[in-house]
Amino acid sequence: MMNIFVSWSGDRSRLIAQALREWLPYVLPSSKPWMSASDIDRGSRWSVEISKQLDAANVGIICLTPENLDAAWVLFEAGALSKALRHTLVCTYLFQVRPADIKGPLAQFQATQAEKNDTYKLVASLNAAMETDLLPDERLNKMFEVWWPDLERKLAGVAKVQTSTTGHHRGDRDILEEILSLSRRNDIRAVAPQLAALLRDELDSGEIRARRKSDDSAVVIDTAPLNGVGQVTITYPLFGTVSDFLDDLYNHLDDAVPHSTFGIRWALRDPKTGKEFREMGRAWAKKNNRSGVDTRRLEEVGIKPGMKLEAIPLISRESEAIGT
Repeated sequence: MMNIFVSWSGDRSRLIAQALREWLPYVLPSSKPWMSASDIDRGSRWSVEISKQLDAANVGIICLTPENLDAAWVLFEAGALSKALRHTLVCTYLFQVRPADIKGPLAQFQATQAEKNDTYKLVASLNAAMETDLLPDERLNKMFEVWWPDLERKLAGVAKVQTSTTGHHRGDRDILEEILSLSRRNDIRAVAPQLAALLRDELDSGEIRARRKSDDSAVVIDTAPLNGVGQVTITYPLFGTVSDFLDDLYNHLDDAVPHSTFGIRWALRDPKTGKEFREMGRAWAKKNNRSGVDTRRLEEVGIKPGMKLEAIPLISRESEAIGT
């Protein structure tokens, strides 16, 4: 089995990545393409999953369009691929882009144009890199001829898509979360040094500097009503779901409350409005999706960047009856 990591950033790049992900196994049955837009289970911590897939990959394909040649996320994943796959195949798949348009670190990779002859060369290279289940040239050629029109139609559809600066463009917040995940795994070396330098400049943009000057990108929680300690500041972009947020918060509570007791023994309150946030976490998930994981984004429950909340104990008949 050949694990293929397909990297993308931007709407058209995502569509191309999806097309390759679906198409490649028809031509190369032993290939297993993976891309984040399609293959991360709901509720998974996406940054951890991406890191795992990078570690498992045998091949990397970076989908480039005119809109994402300088995208920070593309540079980040390219750096990770160049380290993880130092002795195997990493290539760029160019849609409406010429090899001469590729500058800087991305130019080091083998370039493939999104047209028939070049795509066949890419498929032949992937086949040659197979450790097992290598297809004979004649069979590979027949498989490609049968399935190429399918990919060609999808690429023609992508050409009609209007470019956009919004939508599925993965930017600074995603990179910061991925870097955090890699650093927690002591694997920050996965970013190639020259790409890390580029990212440092990219992430030091006006937007990031503005975040550093204010607490608008954080949630501040006063835990004193619960444990008598003080305030906890959690950087907002670094968690994806409500359960991720609560897990992070539990780590700051120093065993003041048992795990999984949010909404029973304690809750969060907005001191400005008096609104209490109770319907969150494991108890909510068991009622609504039976998974035990609250997969909602924080925005969905009303917690936004810059908010200042209180962690408060709950004294109720319900908690006494439960005995927790």
